[in-house]
Amino acid sequence: MRVLLIYPDLETTVSYSFGVGIIVAFLKEHGHKVKVIHLNEEIGYRFNYQRIRKDIESFNPDLIGFSSTSNQFKFVKKLAPLVKKDFNVPIVCGGVHATSAPEGVITEEAIDFICVGEGEYAFLELVDNLERGKDVSNIENIWLKSNGAIIRNQLRAPIKDLDALPFADRKEVDHKRIVEISRGWANILVSRGCPYRCTYCINYTYFDLYGNKYTVRFRSVDNVLKEIELLLKDPNVKMINFNDDTFTINNEWVLEFCEKYAKKFKVPFACNTRVTNFNAGIAKALKKAGCQEVKIGLESGSQRIRKEILNRHMSDELIIKAFDIAKQAGLRCWAFTMIGIPTETKDDVVKTVELLAKIRPYIIRCSIFYPFKGTKIYDYCVEHNLIDKEKEGKYSNYFEESILKLDALSQIDILKFKKMFKWYVDAYSNIDTAQFYKQLVGFFDQLPDCYWTNGKAVEMFKAMDAIVDKLFRELKKEHYATRRQLDLNFCEHLDWQLP
Repeated sequence: MRVLLIYPDLETTVSYSFGVGIIVAFLKEHGHKVKVIHLNEEIGYRFNYQRIRKDIESFNPDLIGFSSTSNQFKFVKKLAPLVKKDFNVPIVCGGVHATSAPEGVITEEAIDFICVGEGEYAFLELVDNLERGKDVSNIENIWLKSNGAIIRNQLRAPIKDLDALPFADRKEVDHKRIVEISRGWANILVSRGCPYRCTYCINYTYFDLYGNKYTVRFRSVDNVLKEIELLLKDPNVKMINFNDDTFTINNEWVLEFCEKYAKKFKVPFACNTRVTNFNAGIAKALKKAGCQEVKIGLESGSQRIRKEILNRHMSDELIIKAFDIAKQAGLRCWAFTMIGIPTETKDDVVKTVELLAKIRPYIIRCSIFYPFKGTKIYDYCVEHNLIDKEKEGKYSNYFEESILKLDALSQIDILKFKKMFKWYVDAYSNIDTAQFYKQLVGFFDQLPDCYWTNGKAVEMFKAMDAIVDKLFRELKKEHYATRRQLDLNFCEHLDWQLP
C-alpha cells in the first residue's frame, strides 16, 4: 500500500519526529511504500497547499496520515479538509494530540481514523487491512467513524520489546539538513515511558490510559549502539543527543551504556536527567563516556509552584546540589524553565530567576507555560476558568504568548519577563555586569505598557541586547547571549566560547 505521512512542524525550530520515523520504518519493513511531507520553514517547506497538493499527486497515496502535536494541530485542521476535497483517500491522524485529545480529533469532519497510544502495530494493522479489503472496525488503538457513529476500540498493551522495532527511518525527511541547522546535533530515542506524574506532562494521560502497564522501557544498549553507528555515517553529525525524558533513571542500564559507548565512539553526547536520579557516580560515568551536556528541568524556582501546581517534589537544595555535581564532573548544564504557570506571581518568577542566578547554567531555555489537553493541569485550568478560548490552539510554539488569564501576572508582565529573562538572571547574579543589567531591566520595565503591546519595546530590547552582547563579548564579561531560543552563558569557566 502507498502511505503518505504529513508532519506539520511549522512556525518553530525544526525537529525530527521519532514517532513518524519509526512508523515509516515499520511500514517499509512490512512491504509498504511510504513518503513523508515534513512541513517546516527552516528546511524550506512552508505551508503552501499548491506544493503539498503537487507532492501528493506525484506519490498517489492510498492512505494519508497526519502526525501532530497539540500546538501543530491547527495546521492539520486547515490542511486535512483541503486534502479530503482533492483526494478520495482515507485520512488518519496520530501523534501526541490524537492520544491526549482524541474526541476533538475524531470529530474533525475530514478525519476518518485516529490512532490513540503507541501506534506501530495498530497503524500497520490498519494499513494491512485496508490494502486487503478486510474489516477495520475492531483494531485496537484505532478509533473510526461508521454510519454516523464513532467506534472507540480498546487499547493494546504498550510495546515491551523495543528492540523488536526497526530503527527510525531518516531517509524520507531531509535529516542531513536538520542536523546542519542543529549545528551537528543528531537526536536519538532509547526508551519509552516515564514514572513521574508532572501535572503539565502527557505522561499523566498515558498513566490514565494504560494504568500499571505503563512502565519505563529501554532498548538494549547494543541495539542503541548499532543505531548510533548508522547515524555517524553522516560526517556532519558532531553530537549525539538523547531525547529521552529519563535517560539516567536506570542506573544499571546507563552504566552499561557508558562503558560500551566509551569503547566504541569518540563523538560527544548530551542527555536529559532529573535531579532526583542524578548523582556523582552517574555524572562521573557520563563524563568518562564522552557526555558533554546534561539537561535538567527546573520549571520553577518556587517550591510552592513545583510541589502544589506541577507535582515536582524536589527542593532548591537538591537542584543546586545536582548542578554542582554536574559542574564538578565537567559537564555543561542546561536548565529548562517556564513562566506563566497557574497561580504564579511576580515573586514566584523572581524566585526562578534567583535560583538560576545561583547555579548559572550553561544554557537556559525559558518557555511560556501551555496547558495541553489530557494533562492534569489542563483540567485545573478549565476548572478555574483560566483559559482564553480565543487563544487556545492559536500558537504553534511555547515562546509567543500565554493563553491563560492569570490574576497575579498580566500578559504584559509575562511578555516582559520572557523577553528580558536572561537580563533578569544576569541582574540577580554575582557577576561584574549585574549592576548594568539591573539598570537595563529597570529602564525597560518602566516603559509605558503601550510600548510593549505595540511591539516597540521588543524592538528596542532586541537592538539594545545586540549592542550589549557584542560589547561584553569583546570585553570578555560574563553574561547570557541568545541563540535560537536558548540563552547561553558566555563566561571564563567555559573558555569564553559560544556554540
